[in-house]
Order: sequence, then C-alpha cells, then structure tokens
Amino acid sequence: MTSPQIQNPAQGVRSPRQARRRLVYVAMMAVLLAACGERRPPNILLVSIDSLRADHVGCYGYERDTTPTMDRLAAEGVRFETALAPTSWTLPSHVTMFTGIPPHHHHVTLDNRQLAADVKTLAEVLSGEGYRTGAIVSGPYVSARYGIAQGFDDYDESIIPALGETHTTVVAPKLEAAVKGWIDAWREEPGEQPFFLFLHMWDVHYDFNPPAPYDRMFDPGYSGSFSGKRFIESGEVNPNMDPRDLEFILAQYDGEIRYTDEHLGRIIDYLDELDNTIVVVTADHGEEFFEHGHKGHRRSLYDEVLLVPLIIRYPARIPAGTVVEAQARLMDIGSTILSLAGVSQPRDYGIDATHEHLRPKDLTRRIRGEEGLSPNLAFGDFEYYLLTVRTRDTKLLMSPKDFFYPKLFDLTKDPEKLHDIAAERPEATAELLEAARHFRRGDTVRRDRPAKIDREQLERLKALGYIQ
Repeated sequence: MTSPQIQNPAQGVRSPRQARRRLVYVAMMAVLLAACGERRPPNILLVSIDSLRADHVGCYGYERDTTPTMDRLAAEGVRFETALAPTSWTLPSHVTMFTGIPPHHHHVTLDNRQLAADVKTLAEVLSGEGYRTGAIVSGPYVSARYGIAQGFDDYDESIIPALGETHTTVVAPKLEAAVKGWIDAWREEPGEQPFFLFLHMWDVHYDFNPPAPYDRMFDPGYSGSFSGKRFIESGEVNPNMDPRDLEFILAQYDGEIRYTDEHLGRIIDYLDELDNTIVVVTADHGEEFFEHGHKGHRRSLYDEVLLVPLIIRYPARIPAGTVVEAQARLMDIGSTILSLAGVSQPRDYGIDATHEHLRPKDLTRRIRGEEGLSPNLAFGDFEYYLLTVRTRDTKLLMSPKDFFYPKLFDLTKDPEKLHDIAAERPEATAELLEAARHFRRGDTVRRDRPAKIDREQLERLKALGYIQ
C-alpha cells in the first residue's frame, strides 16, 4: 500500500506505536473469528456522487435509463424513498456525512473553515476498530485541507481537476483505475483486515459535457446550438430560455449520470468480496434547473437540491428489494454503517443534543420495519441565509435571522412547493418553527477552525462559480 497522500500529518496519519497496536488488534480478531467460525467484519464502500438529485435515478421513478448500476444495487438491497442532504453544497454536506453533525453545529459552512481535529469522524471510529481506511476523491471541496481526511490511512486527492480544468475534465476513468489499484494493494496485504473505502465521484457536477456516446444518448435528435458547457457562467442559460434548449441541457446532465453510473458498475464488479461488503451509494446534494428560478446549487434549500438517493446493499443483513418510506438523512449514514458492521457507536460520535432530531440515527431498525413511519425531522441549513425543517408530508422554509414570514408547503398535495399554506395551518407552522429555533440556538460549541486556502484553490473555487 502506498503511503498516505495527506498534507497535514495530524489529519489521519498514525504514529508507529498506534500502527503496531492496530495490527495486533486485527491479528487477534482474525484468530478469534476463525476459532468461532464467524464471518470476518464486513468491508465498507461509501460512494458519494456529486450533484446527483434523486428524481433523475431510475429506481426513484425516473423514466430514462440513467442508473442501471444503482438500480441493481437497490434491487439487491434497500432504497430509502426520501433521503435528504443537510445543505445544498459539497463541503458542509460531506462534513455532516462523516461526523453525523448538522452544518449549523459543525460550523464548516464557509470556504475558509475546516473541521477541528478533535471531532470524531466515521473513518476514525472504523480505524480504531481495525479497519484499513482509504479515500479517493475528485472534487475541490473534499480536499484534505478541509479536515475531512481525519482517520484515513490513505487520502488520494490527485484526481481533483487542475486549475482551469474543473468544468471540462472527465475524471471517472482515473477514479476507476485508482480504486482498482487501491483494492489490489489491499488484497496483497497479509491478514484479514477489512477495509473502509470512500469514493467521491465528480463528473455529474456541472459543466455537463459527457463524452460520446453519452452526450447524445438521451436526446439524439437535438439540432440546436446549446450544450451543457458554461452552465453557470452563461447568461443565455436562464429561466426564459427556449424550453427545448433546456431540455437538451437536462439530457446532458442525464448523460453525465449514466457515464458515472457505468464506472460505478465497473468498480462494483471488481469487488470479489461484494457479498461481505456494505455498499452505500448517495449524493451530497442535487441540482436546480429553474424549478424555483435558480440554476446549479448553493442557492436555495428546495427539494431539487436536498433530495438525494440513498441505497445500501449488504446481503448478510438487508433483504433484497427493501424500500424504506420513512424520511432519512445523510447525517444518519455513519450510525447506520456502524450498526450494520457490528461496531458500537462511540459516545463522542455526533453530538449529545437534547433534541433527538439533532442526533444521528441508526436506520437499521427502519430497514427491518420496526419503526414504521415514526417522525424524523430533517433540517436543512444554508449558511446564515436559509433554514428548512422537513417532515415526510410538510416542509417549512424561512430565514433563520428573524424567523418572520415562514413558508409552509404540503408535500402530498403540492410536491413542487408552489403554494404557501403557513396561514392556513398555524399550529403545524408553529410546531416546526419551534423545532427550527431549537436547532439554531441549541449548540454554541465550535467544531471548526480556519482553513488555509492557497491561491490555486481560490482560483479553482472562483472558476466553479462558488465565490466571487
């Protein structure tokens, strides 16, 4: 195995003493499991596909054949019908995914912040249980500079596009090769050490320029002049553009999804250990195409940027074809992985909040059908500008500065969220407003620190349209 590719030794590199202790632990566990005739701990593959909205995934009802690999994984495992990201952009969403802490509580919500070293991550928990931990990432906001490399033995960010190529480069082939190389190296290691591997897949992110034949796969008859390039920068891509041109841009987005899904399938097929591997596929956020006047993401908290796929395959504990209707959240992924792997969740993972909906939740009981549709609030937080509280049937949207003029939407009758019914349902509005106030005031602990952003990273983020 190659040496860790982490710039800061404090972020994920063990001392020789710690490494020796873990090897002894792994050897002891292998002997005990063999003596008891038990299956060794499962491997874990966590995949985050950047900018993938749930309603463009086949098993979530999309009419185009965009995701045969994800559809197969859902058929062989569990699909969470309603899964929500905690915000509408990459950095805070991934920090939440790894820590089980909502953005407003971990505070890594700006470009110049990173996770504090003393916050427990999923990789650190699994590393302490004897797992070989690795990550292969391909987007600028999952760089080790933001603190999310804590607990990883290997954190490969060499695939992140270079300055000037962020919009146009295609990274899936490089990612696939890097994953296969990492798996090959893991297989050559002695012993029965399980792995935790995190993959961040970038190509679905704008610009939408899939390679042939994916560029024409879903709209071969288009004869116009538009493409999915310069999606954010171009003023010609606007709410009043010709619907036919926007339709083609959506087809380009779908082509990116299918292209990414194909490479995901090759990675999955390469895992001979699949039956003993927990495979989790999700996304950090979705994408807007003017449903509420916006394009891209990091602009609102509507469902088109918060609803993401969440699929888990693990034949040892999850019956094939399971569908969970109750609401799930990205902040629950870590707790659920630990439970499926038979690892006790440490007390210092997540936050010890008085409000149960601020703590990460183990979703395995819902997979088994033991919790039904019990309430599970999902909070969405966009820095200091927007806040949302969502139940399975309603969604409250407001400014967190003053909590005035909240908007309430009935998701069963108005799934597109066009009609505000806050005045018609004052009790429901008041109940969710109180939950929102508790969410905003309930924690003053800082779990972030300044992040050093060099000139190249700054220019890359400007090129993406995230900062001015």
